[in-house]
Amino acid sequence: MQCKKWYDITTEDEFENSDVVKFTKEHVKNLLKAAIDEYKDVIEQLADVGGIEKYVPVFRNDLSLFEAAYAADSYGSLREKLQIKFERLANAPKDADEELKERAKELRDRQKKIVGKLSDELLEWSVEDNLAMIESMAPSAKAFIDLVLAFEKRYSERKNEDNILSFSDVEHLALGVLRREDGFTPAACELQSLYEEIYIDEYLVVLW
Repeated sequence: MQCKKWYDITTEDEFENSDVVKFTKEHVKNLLKAAIDEYKDVIEQLADVGGIEKYVPVFRNDLSLFEAAYAADSYGSLREKLQIKFERLANAPKDADEELKERAKELRDRQKKIVGKLSDELLEWSVEDNLAMIESMAPSAKAFIDLVLAFEKRYSERKNEDNILSFSDVEHLALGVLRREDGFTPAACELQSLYEEIYIDEYLVVLW
């Protein structure tokens, strides 16, 4: 069971190479890449004729910090690089382009919130703290996972005995026709070749 492997982690290398940490780093870097691209675009406008030159040094400093975090190759390094203390933004001249001024400030405020949320939530704990928590939680977490798996096995056996399916069973069986662990099935590829686009008029939630 994939989630159970998390509680077998005992070393920094195992933590760093776990699917959870790889996904976390990828997600954070995707957000940083979006921030970097937006910052470059705004800096170009701020530095252009009619821009707001007084904003440029602070935005360039922010950009360099984002790029340093994006280049980080480990969880610990990424966490450290995102402990960012943002400089105060200078007051814009009275005749500054109001639309550009608001766009720049909105971008910076938004990215400050994103970085703060990443630091406070996804990257709150150090590697050492994470390993300590995994060690302390492992016995009870593994026992709970085993209990859930045992219940799922017995529940499935009982449904098979009574020849019944739940709504979620139907959903999972339908998905199983289209996808396996190693990728899409031949049935999925055949169906895909029949359609160029699919329009969804309404997303229906069925409650039982």
